[in-house]
Amino acid sequence: MSQRARATSRTTARTTAGTSYRAASRATSKAVLAGCVALAIGATLSSAPAATADTGAAPGPSEIKVIPPDDPAVPPSDSVLAAGTSGYVHLRQGATDPVWTDYATGSDRSLPALAGIFTGYIASAGGDAFYQRNLSANVLKVGSPDRDALTTYQLPAGFTTTGVAENGTRALVLKRVTSTAPAQVEVLDLGADGSVTPVPVTGLPEGAVISQVHTGINDGARHALVRYQVAAGAATQYALVDLDTGAATTIPWLNTGAQMLLTPSDVAWVVHDETTSTGVVSMLPVSAVLDGTAAAAAPATVTVPEPSGVTTTYRPVGDHLLAGTARYGTSTAPNTLVDHPFGGGDPTTLMGADVSGPFSVSDGSVLAVGGADDTVSQVHRYTLAADGTLDDATVLDLPPLPSSNAGLSLDHGYLRHVQNIPVTGIQSPGQAVYNFPIAPGTDATSGAQPFGSPHPSSLPATVLPCEAGKSCIRIVPGNWYGTSYLTAGTSGNSEIHSGQQTDILPFTGGRIVDVSMNYAVVESATTQYVIYTTHEETVRTGPVTGAALWDNTLWQASTTATAGTVSAFDLHSATPAKAVRTLTTGAACRPTELQVSQHWLYWSCGTTGQVGVYDLTSGRKITVPPGQALLGDGYLVQHDAAAGQLVMVDFHSGTAAKPQTLADLPDSGLTDDRGITFAVDRHGSDLAYVAADRTVHVVASGVPASPPTALAPTGESEIQPKSTSGQLNTFYAYISLSRPVDGWKLTISDAATGKAAATFTGGPVNEIVNVHWNGRLPSGALAQSGPYKWALTATLDGTSTAVQGASGQVLVMCGALRFRSYDCSTGQQAMLGIKRTSNGYEGHWWAATANGRLTDGGWTDIWAPGTRAGQTSAIVPFGDINSDDQGDVLARDPSGVLTAYLGIGQAYFNTDEPSVEHVRIGAGWNIYRSLLSAGDLNGDGHDDLVAEDTAGVLWFYAGTGKSTLKSRVRIGAGWNIYTKLVAVGDLTGDGAGDLVAVDAAGAMWRYSGDKHGSFTTRVKIGAGWNMYNTLVGFGDLSHDGHNDLVARDPQGRLWRYNGTASGIFSGARVQIGTGWNSYVGLY
Repeated sequence: MSQRARATSRTTARTTAGTSYRAASRATSKAVLAGCVALAIGATLSSAPAATADTGAAPGPSEIKVIPPDDPAVPPSDSVLAAGTSGYVHLRQGATDPVWTDYATGSDRSLPALAGIFTGYIASAGGDAFYQRNLSANVLKVGSPDRDALTTYQLPAGFTTTGVAENGTRALVLKRVTSTAPAQVEVLDLGADGSVTPVPVTGLPEGAVISQVHTGINDGARHALVRYQVAAGAATQYALVDLDTGAATTIPWLNTGAQMLLTPSDVAWVVHDETTSTGVVSMLPVSAVLDGTAAAAAPATVTVPEPSGVTTTYRPVGDHLLAGTARYGTSTAPNTLVDHPFGGGDPTTLMGADVSGPFSVSDGSVLAVGGADDTVSQVHRYTLAADGTLDDATVLDLPPLPSSNAGLSLDHGYLRHVQNIPVTGIQSPGQAVYNFPIAPGTDATSGAQPFGSPHPSSLPATVLPCEAGKSCIRIVPGNWYGTSYLTAGTSGNSEIHSGQQTDILPFTGGRIVDVSMNYAVVESATTQYVIYTTHEETVRTGPVTGAALWDNTLWQASTTATAGTVSAFDLHSATPAKAVRTLTTGAACRPTELQVSQHWLYWSCGTTGQVGVYDLTSGRKITVPPGQALLGDGYLVQHDAAAGQLVMVDFHSGTAAKPQTLADLPDSGLTDDRGITFAVDRHGSDLAYVAADRTVHVVASGVPASPPTALAPTGESEIQPKSTSGQLNTFYAYISLSRPVDGWKLTISDAATGKAAATFTGGPVNEIVNVHWNGRLPSGALAQSGPYKWALTATLDGTSTAVQGASGQVLVMCGALRFRSYDCSTGQQAMLGIKRTSNGYEGHWWAATANGRLTDGGWTDIWAPGTRAGQTSAIVPFGDINSDDQGDVLARDPSGVLTAYLGIGQAYFNTDEPSVEHVRIGAGWNIYRSLLSAGDLNGDGHDDLVAEDTAGVLWFYAGTGKSTLKSRVRIGAGWNIYTKLVAVGDLTGDGAGDLVAVDAAGAMWRYSGDKHGSFTTRVKIGAGWNMYNTLVGFGDLSHDGHNDLVARDPQGRLWRYNGTASGIFSGARVQIGTGWNSYVGLY
């Protein structure tokens, strides 16, 4: 029991370890980490493929795509800040400062007096004047369109401004109540020279508690509306204050807390009824209030709907009430402007979408912004016509404003264009990233995948510009989570964002040097950091120096070694990363900039220093022109700002060619416009630039492409096809290619036979090849247990090539059973040897090694060969008798009972324990002198048994897969001429099991299975085989895909004869052991 328990424990441990590894491997696959056990990955670019041979002049660059700018599809907004009688102050979308626009001519006038002032602090001051609100106490500033500066007024101590009127000449000021004094209200006469003359307010009750002041203009009689109480807690009352005289006229009958409206001619109030979701607006003439007739007059009224989720702004114009709605929260109601007539009549919709306003004008008219629908936006002025109708005049059309270029990147056939999108009231525009596929690929383009969304997505307002004071963003593609950029983080430090992934950096400002799928190099003014973005971990720090990433390799210019020394560090091998290659540029300077593309390394010692390209395959050093450049696959692109040209330098042949002019490209005014006005796809063959008309032009370089390689490939090391766990029963291969390809094929083949078990193909792909295999053959049958190889080939420009680094091995565990295999986990084949010991007999299972020899599995079985009671008179390595894909053994006792001992998934059977699972096949089997199992002989998928009786008659017993055998069928006679019969499995490769027989003269004959339960005519395949006392059909011991034969000679030497594709054994035997005559039986 102990040995059985130990064996079972070993199986459990292996399975547990497999589960743990698979779980870790899945996490690894998601993070695109390198280093899986099953992969054959080159550690550095020192093993990069050879450079593409130069077979002639390159075809030259050619334009392949032109992308127009993505201007906003809807009209911009316009913020009305102060409405005057001849024009208005407003801030157009995309503008940084307000302007004045004349109603009559539509011409604009700049307002330097308002530059830099928060737009929410600008308000109308009557006529065409305006003033600045929310200043500190005791100060007032007033201006007009024809003055370049605001006039500053000093207010009485403790007073603040509540409104300004009469073309900026009158101000109503309020001194709020304190614990020792009541509130005071005064009118101030504002002189053009900045002088202030108080005009006392008279007529308010003694001790009135003033709670609100509302200013308005009434032609020649200018008034303000004051809300007060005669004493604290008393009813609310209102008074009109004459701004010329300061005289207040109380409105005794109006004692409501309603919302008040004041126009030059009318006073109105709004009562909101939440139960009916309406607002009732009442209105009386100001003249009636002043002459005392208002109390007896019936106010004009109108009821307006006020649905939930909408706020409504009211402005009367004569007998018309204009109601502008603005939705909030989750409401989907449209923003509209509707004319509701006082005294009855149907409402009229003036604007149907995107309404802002209405806004009062000092002459009684009203401004509003919006349109009939969301495709049109205009500024309208509504005035009262002589006949009482509403006159609608368009003041300003608002056509869509153009965007501007803010940044550009090109990677793996995907172009990303950052554009400045004008935003109302924002001193700098917002930025949005637009994505365009260039190479025809099939990669996912949503979520956090490498290529992001194909639709524009806004960048945060805190994104750092490429240069201080400039509207440009430097985005760097290539990270697993998405395109990378820097922002000013909420903690005060900079943050690097890659898609949805964010890493907080230990500095402010800074820049991104380079990124790869798993890493980013960033630097402050003094320190360089390498960030493991998938783990949010800093893995390397040091002084600022030239650095670049390619896959998981960091190339870095040394700051301590000889000038010109550059080293490659494998970031995935260890922490800290180890240098795996060092080279010298040959220049007497330390590179301050490095770039890598395919097998090319670009280095530069500054814009005026030495510069060159190093071929990482051949070691060739190439001189190229100085200046800022972007590296492509065999070429450089530079912007000659002085000449206004974009040029390309082709060096793929090993020598830099004469620069070619690609396009006119004006000076951008930036210190470094790489990644802003032009970009190069280092994982492809294209480049792009933004022309003066804001169109993006994509150009094929025409330089011969390097063969594709695998970047950070991952693949499972083992699978269990019969497992119900998705973590265990599927092989995942996730391969990031170094460039877009036109097509691909991934083949999974038996490591021994080379026969394809599964083939996956695909068309054009930009970067990612993602394959899932369930461990089954195309027929749906399980693949056999054991090792399999996988490899990826890709087609580029009509040529198919193996993708370097995209290959590996996967172990199919507990799949279909191989001939003579007992280890479910490895598919390893084995031979049973029984020898006598001082305690009796013990069996040893000898398994195949990688070099075609044998190793003792370390577990002993109890097998006692013999004819006495308790012994075993025949042992038959059978195959699978019960369809569980485990190797079983048949044993016959001296009484003739045949028993099947069922396998447990490893080479171990302890037959002397009652607990061992076994099945009784039947009795009477001692009539046979030979029992053999060569596999499936009749093609039904079940292993079969062949028996030779003492008369030399051969019988066939078909397996059922249910631990039983069918009735015997006679298939031949005369087999007693042979001294040895050996089951060798499928020797000929036709899918049927075969036998070999040795006659008395030592000749060996092959009997090929006919797939119908019998054998074909014998074929002689050798002589001299009577020199061996034991022959065992082992299976594929040499791992070449052919079943082999093991032979023991009388001296105890063990020999291996390799099977061949022609169904014979190789004449060149290989000795694989000595001392084997200590075994009484080999099976």
